[in-house]
Amino acid sequence: MKKLTLFVLSFLLSVSLINAQDQSVFTRTEKDIYVTGNEPAPNTIVSDLNLNGVEKVFEPFVGETLTWTVTQMTSLATGYDLQSNASTQQLWYHKATNRLHAVFTTSQQASSWTDRTVTYLVSTNNGASWTNLGNVPPAPPAGARAGFPAIDGLADGSAVISSHHNLGGVSTRTQISIDAGPGAYSFVHFDAQNTPDGTQAIWPRHRVTAGDNISIASSVSGGGPWTNYFNSTTAAFAGWQSYVGGTAETYSIAVSPGGKVGHLYLGTGGGDSSGYVYYRESTNNGQTWGTPQVVFRPYLLPNDTTHYAPIRGLSLTFLGEQPAAVFEAVRRSFSTATYFPGWRSHIRFWRPGVNQGNHFIIADSSTAVPAQPNQGVADVMTPICRPVIARGESGNYLFVAFSVAGPDTGANGTRIYEGYFMYSSDGGVTWSTPERFTPRGTPRLDFRYISIAPVIPLSGGSYRVHLVAQGDVTPGSQVNGATPAGVSAQFFHFTTTIAATGVEDEIVADKFELSQNYPNPFNPSTTINFSIAERSNVSLKVYDMLGKEVATLVDEVKEAGQHTVNFNASNLASGIYVYKLVAGNFTASKKMVLMK
Repeated sequence: MKKLTLFVLSFLLSVSLINAQDQSVFTRTEKDIYVTGNEPAPNTIVSDLNLNGVEKVFEPFVGETLTWTVTQMTSLATGYDLQSNASTQQLWYHKATNRLHAVFTTSQQASSWTDRTVTYLVSTNNGASWTNLGNVPPAPPAGARAGFPAIDGLADGSAVISSHHNLGGVSTRTQISIDAGPGAYSFVHFDAQNTPDGTQAIWPRHRVTAGDNISIASSVSGGGPWTNYFNSTTAAFAGWQSYVGGTAETYSIAVSPGGKVGHLYLGTGGGDSSGYVYYRESTNNGQTWGTPQVVFRPYLLPNDTTHYAPIRGLSLTFLGEQPAAVFEAVRRSFSTATYFPGWRSHIRFWRPGVNQGNHFIIADSSTAVPAQPNQGVADVMTPICRPVIARGESGNYLFVAFSVAGPDTGANGTRIYEGYFMYSSDGGVTWSTPERFTPRGTPRLDFRYISIAPVIPLSGGSYRVHLVAQGDVTPGSQVNGATPAGVSAQFFHFTTTIAATGVEDEIVADKFELSQNYPNPFNPSTTINFSIAERSNVSLKVYDMLGKEVATLVDEVKEAGQHTVNFNASNLASGIYVYKLVAGNFTASKKMVLMK
């Protein structure tokens, strides 16, 4: 049975909205793209968008520096149009099988949404076309009412989907669905159970960690005292432990190439309910965690009772073994969670090795982002918000996308949002000018809930960026009151290529090799590199000088290539240890010295 580890829960922090206020902005001229093709009779919103079997709705969209291919992923529309309360995780790419996997909440009802479910789509041609494999889990009445999904996958390319639902007649809560193989659409479902006090954890996020274990974060809807939970297990969900966190979906999990698990989350501090951003990491798949560090603390504005702080959107990745994060910051009340959707907001970046470890602004109205004040149905979205971040397959490239309140409003008076993109080729020190990647077509679509593939693949000297988003003729979510009501939101894939300066494609190893760990001696962590010439069952274990096994670092199938593992020996005594690699018929071992 595939293993599950780590479960992290947080309570929902109530957020109140106030009227939008003016914000000064500047605009610029950009090229617009329009719907092409012979459209059918406009008897429904869906047919108005020319979705009768036509997948590519837009011609290639030419931005400021990049050309984007925009594909409508399925003819299926949804009436339940609130994909997330924060930054999303609805896209995953597995290079060995060349498959893109995406999940969305869908419903064929304009209200009540009793049929709400999770739709699972797969592409085998870099997003040019998509196959709707079905619902995970099965939708009502035979199945469950599901929503708010996230997706990642196992080493062999099998999808792992989390969502909250009531499969099995239980209370609606987080459950995990694991496919039997890449695109097999034969899922086994795991119920996360209730928290010790009987509440239900919902709004999940997850990542697959070393050994095909799974790290999960969820929230408890309702409110204080802002105590969150996680557990660590190898077979079922149990052993709840607590940590201090924040509001709905304000957490992100990432896994480093060496196997570290990073956890970025919004929490409280300083005796108030304002937004603090915390980061912590684990070197044993979440069984234990290091001390959380404060990445961002709210700062007061001069001569004012308000301050800038995060509200919902934040996202995490790794560059090598260093975390890299983005998060939004917005003007908020100092003593409450009240925020100002009409005031300036911005996107900040943090990485320990950049800017002396201090976060800094990478996107606001001074960096060519013509954001307007949010208005109408706010959806807890600020003028510039909901960032997502990914790393390049190799090199020092980072990629960020986020939502921006555009220049137009819909017939219902709600602001139409657009998607913006930027990247860094030097690990986050400098960034490209943000540019819009969503077209302003006819009809005008409101693009929200942007997701990015967590690792951007490199091929032929270029990175191929993959993004997905929801596009709707009705701006704002009708879940939160946007009108007119209808089953009108669709799903779109965006892709572009970026030349990788100074980065070579990953070289597939032509031999089996175990390298000496570095550093050596070490205290308490070290890195072990190995390469395998073909797909193999791999075991990497550590022994003391008496031959007793003290740690298992790898025990799974690995693809051919170069691999990196981080070993943390904080629980071991000083001394000499031996690490042994077994891959197919190949065996090698080396000594290392732990010196505390």
